[in-house]
Amino acid sequence: MSMRIINFEQSKEFDELTVLRSLVENADPAKPYNIGKIRLAIRVLDKLASSSVTLEEEEWRFVNERVLETTWVKASPLIVSFVDKVANAAHVEQCKAA
Repeated sequence: MSMRIINFEQSKEFDELTVLRSLVENADPAKPYNIGKIRLAIRVLDKLASSSVTLEEEEWRFVNERVLETTWVKASPLIVSFVDKVANAAHVEQCKAA
């Protein structure tokens, strides 16, 4: 099973985990979540407890889509770094138990 790992940073200026939590928890009003997306969002939210987050490929695709479709009201290198970190999350292969 393919997984993705994202290591987030916290700063006073831009707390990446808090931003991601908000993006996942709150659907875009123009694209509300159906029940499948709600379930997926809850799975992702349950994994956002530490600064190193491991997501299944489907979860990462959901998160990446949310991050990439978000419009921002401020131009900041911290936002660019956050978006790039999610989009370029490292692949990790998980072995299935026999």
